[in-house]
Amino acid sequence: LDHGNAAIIPSGTCKESDPARIVIMNFRTEPYGDIHPEVLAHDLPDGRWTLDELEAMDKERNRKGGWYIYHNVTDPFARPEDVPRDAAGIVVTDGGRHILNFGGQAHDISMAEHRATGRKRHKIKFNMIRSLDVCQKEWSKVGDMGLSTFALQSCASQRLQVAFTCGGEAPLHNSNSDMCIASHWASMHIENQHVVW
Repeated sequence: LDHGNAAIIPSGTCKESDPARIVIMNFRTEPYGDIHPEVLAHDLPDGRWTLDELEAMDKERNRKGGWYIYHNVTDPFARPEDVPRDAAGIVVTDGGRHILNFGGQAHDISMAEHRATGRKRHKIKFNMIRSLDVCQKEWSKVGDMGLSTFALQSCASQRLQVAFTCGGEAPLHNSNSDMCIASHWASMHIENQHVVW
């Protein structure tokens, strides 16, 4: 997976019986490839995994019961908030109930169409901040960053209830930006459980 995000959703987030899970989103499966709208998940054990258990799982890569599709949009271009993107930033809010997605990018045509026709692919850069409700399994727009960019790193301060999104493509030239954007939502409680790679 390339340019994706991962987040930990605590147990009992939607229903008391829900296990903790790790979700992966905003990814592509080849360099400059198509972005996938799927949100993948893997249920986490109640306790901790031992090194022996992790090594055994690595040897059983094709076993059943591992990763599964947690959420998918059947028509990802019907609503702007559903358009898949990669190289975005994320933070977890509301005890795992919502995942905020900052910016990101996509391409205007698929890699298959580009290869078949030779048409040039153009980047679509997002300034939208969208939220995935992990219980309703629906994206909604919650704001704008004020700048369309990608290749972002986001983190959050629980104490300040602020999300910081840094880096990204600089607006006027093809290099990384040295600025950060701070975002605050009075109605959401920001967690520190997220991973960006």
